[in-house]
Amino acid sequence: MVKRKYQEEEEFDFENFINEDDLIVFYSEKLLEIVAQAQTVNLSDADAVANVLSQMEEVEHLIFNVKNFGYGGVPYQSLTLGYYIKLLSEVGRFDKAIKLSDVATQNMEMAIHQNVPQARNHIGNIYFAQKKFEEAITHYDKGLHRYEEGWAQDAEVVNLAVYKGLALFYLGDYTQAKEWFLVAEKYNTPQENPMDDFSNTIWSYFFLKTMCKAENDFKTAEKYEKKFLELLKNKNTTEIHWAIRHFHIPKEYNNEILVYVKNMS
Repeated sequence: MVKRKYQEEEEFDFENFINEDDLIVFYSEKLLEIVAQAQTVNLSDADAVANVLSQMEEVEHLIFNVKNFGYGGVPYQSLTLGYYIKLLSEVGRFDKAIKLSDVATQNMEMAIHQNVPQARNHIGNIYFAQKKFEEAITHYDKGLHRYEEGWAQDAEVVNLAVYKGLALFYLGDYTQAKEWFLVAEKYNTPQENPMDDFSNTIWSYFFLKTMCKAENDFKTAEKYEKKFLELLKNKNTTEIHWAIRHFHIPKEYNNEILVYVKNMS
C-alpha cells in the first residue's frame, strides 16, 4: 500500500520523488478530514448528514482551489464535489447540487482519465432522487464506461449498476434492468478496503427475486431471496425505511419488505 507523507509546501519536485513506497502531496488537512466524513456518513442518520453538510459548507471555498487536494488535484476536486452533491441531494437541495455537478462534469470532461466514477454516481443520483431516470442513466453510463475500459472493479461499479438497474426498472425496461442487477451481483466481491460499501446490492437481489418469480423461475427466485435476507439482517428499521424512500421502492413492494423485517425481529 502506498504511504502518503503530507507536506504543505508551495513547490515540490514530484517526478524526482515519487516511487512505489512514498508519495508527498500538498493538502488542506481540514478539508481532507471533512471529505472523509462526507464519504462515509450514514445517510439514514439525518442529524449526521446535517452536521457533515454544515461542515462542507464551511470549507466550500477550499474546494475550488485544486492545490488543497494535492497531487492529482482536479480529479480529487471532482470527487469531493461528488460527496458534497450527495449530501445536498439527500436534503433535497437539488438546485445547488446541479450547479456543483456542472463544475464536476466540466472537470471530468477535460480528459478521460478524470472521469471519476464515484462523482458520476453522485451526479446521477441527483436526477434519480427526482425520478428523472433517463438523465440519471446518462451519468451512470459515463461512470460505468470507466470500468469497461479495464479499471479494477470496486464498490462503485456495484453502486452504478444497482442504480442503473433500478432506473431501468422504473422506466419499465425489465430486461435491461435484470442485466444490470446481474452485473451488480457479479462484482459484489467486498475487498479489504473499509471505504468500499457493497450494501446497495441488497436491492438488486430483491428485484432479481421479484423478476424471477414473475418469470416462474422459482428456484432462482429462492436463491436471490436468501441473499436478500442475509443482507437484510445487517439493516436496522431506520435504515430500511430510509432505503425505501431513497431508492423509490414502489409502494406495492413496501409491505413485502416490512413483513420480512418483522419476521426477522
